[in-house]
Amino acid sequence: MKTTLFEFMGKDMGNITLSLGISQYPEHGSSIAELMRKADKAFG
Repeated sequence: MKTTLFEFMGKDMGNITLSLGISQYPEHGSSIAELMRKADKAFG
């Protein structure tokens, strides 16, 4: 996970956080919440 300051057209938009993991339906879960948990686990 990485947090960085985001600027757009010269204006400070604040911090953004990026977390990237992959999960696949239905192999890794049958609900959005379960797929998100699995993607977070795959990233970490």
